[in-house]
Amino acid sequence: HDGGAGDRLDGDDRAAIRALGEACEVFWLTGNHDPDAIDGIGGHIADEAALGPLTLRHISRPGARDEITGHLHPVASIARRGRRLRRRCFVSDGSRLVMPAFGAYTGGLDIAAAPFRQMYGDNKLSVWMLGRDKVYRVKSSLAIRPAP
Repeated sequence: HDGGAGDRLDGDDRAAIRALGEACEVFWLTGNHDPDAIDGIGGHIADEAALGPLTLRHISRPGARDEITGHLHPVASIARRGRRLRRRCFVSDGSRLVMPAFGAYTGGLDIAAAPFRQMYGDNKLSVWMLGRDKVYRVKSSLAIRPAP
């Protein structure tokens, strides 16, 4: 998630990543924080990649369809048993999917925030929240509310 990440890779980790790239076709998609490739890890570097009818890219394009992105790092909150539960989540309108951040470095943007409203408008959304051991589908009416 930054330009110096490659310099901090342990030798064994670098070798494991390179071996993965030799065993299968790997694409590294550039993003706003990491626009350049990391030397010596193999794979293809691209701004986006087509996977059948899907386009994989870091940041969604206005009006795009059939894409998977990650830039917004979605999180959702629900009230459960008198407690507020906030978790990373996947969010989709059936044509576009935004993936959550999986690392500890990035925060999260609530799916009730303006960027999601601008992206999805009034479309019905599907929300899948990450639990400790599995992913849970959540009614969007429970998850899409402004944070207090």
